[in-house]
Amino acid sequence: MKIQELSLELYSQLKEAWAGNAERMQDADRDVAVLDYLLFQDGGDSQWYQVEGHRTWLFVRNVVPGLSASLWALNMDGPAALPSAKITLDEIMSEFQLQRLTVSIPSPLVKVAHAAQQLGFRHEGRLRSAMVYNGRVVDADIFGLTLNEGNTTPSQGTNETPKRRRRRRRSRRRKGHANQAQTSETKA
Repeated sequence: MKIQELSLELYSQLKEAWAGNAERMQDADRDVAVLDYLLFQDGGDSQWYQVEGHRTWLFVRNVVPGLSASLWALNMDGPAALPSAKITLDEIMSEFQLQRLTVSIPSPLVKVAHAAQQLGFRHEGRLRSAMVYNGRVVDADIFGLTLNEGNTTPSQGTNETPKRRRRRRRSRRRKGHANQAQTSETKA
């Protein structure tokens, strides 16, 4: 649900969520002054949404209607909020007719990356030495959520882990090489 008005109570909740999520942010974003900037001074670039029934907020920036936006999340309810967060992501994608949402996650945050994948985001790459996290320069993992071709809902990916997909591909390759070898032997 899009946040239309910022009450004092909601502002307090957002500040609490920001502080509670600070350990999962790059160092540059941890100060609550960044939240104040996003809410009051960024000229309306940030669009905020509350995940229905949860103490979870999503916000998008750098919105290019009809194309893309960057996503951030403040989640106080953990994995329990993920199913409802998918609905909110659909709302965001639909409102701006987005083809994709992008999220950048410090590489040490494996649990956050896993949560993004559960929401349908797919790992698209890694920017080396791209952000400071806990005083160290770390890589940033880039995840994207895109529309299916000819469909109006975000792609949900597969439940299969990247490691399992790689194993399956390798297995297929080995079988293909074995079949080619047998075919070559029978021709000879």
